[in-house]
Amino acid sequence: MKIFTTIILTFIYNIFFSQNHFKITLNAVEFEKDSLVIGPPMGSGNIFTLYNLEVSTNQRVSFMKNFNAAKIKIESKDNIIEGEISHPQPFSISHYDPKLNGGFVTNIFFIEKGDFIIDVIKKNNLSFILHSESLSNIEYNALKEKLKSFDNKLKPFENNNQKDIDAKQQFLQNYIKKNPNSFVAFWEIVDDFSKFGYVS
Repeated sequence: MKIFTTIILTFIYNIFFSQNHFKITLNAVEFEKDSLVIGPPMGSGNIFTLYNLEVSTNQRVSFMKNFNAAKIKIESKDNIIEGEISHPQPFSISHYDPKLNGGFVTNIFFIEKGDFIIDVIKKNNLSFILHSESLSNIEYNALKEKLKSFDNKLKPFENNNQKDIDAKQQFLQNYIKKNPNSFVAFWEIVDDFSKFGYVS
């Protein structure tokens, strides 16, 4: 709990400090005339309340402010979502299929200041190809690779071994000491807290 509180206090100023423009261009021919949603990762509790962004709306793009998620109707071209974001934040893309009465969601990627080109495809139900690498996405992929041994032992919203939680917490604490400005590590801790909690 101590590390979670410390990290929150460290980043709280930066969360509301500045706004930076982002632009996302989606290539999603398999979803033409359908809709996609870009929002905080599902299954992460109420962490969406920590998000800080604004999305420009139009006839095809709506912004669900209460959930910090954008919905876009896909056409053959010009599938663009843009707005202002205060700092790097994790998102996923989701799609609801009325025929199945269910939906699919992609893995996580980070949105931050800059332009992003993303292919959204139905491979493995729903996945994406990020053509515009950013520093946060490079860091996130590298960090998740290092965290595999911890993540493989932890199951969201279940009674996990506290030693396994503590081990990951300690790793992230050491990582943040070496990378004190890492928003990626910040969000990893927030996500873990929402799924596992910290008892120690």
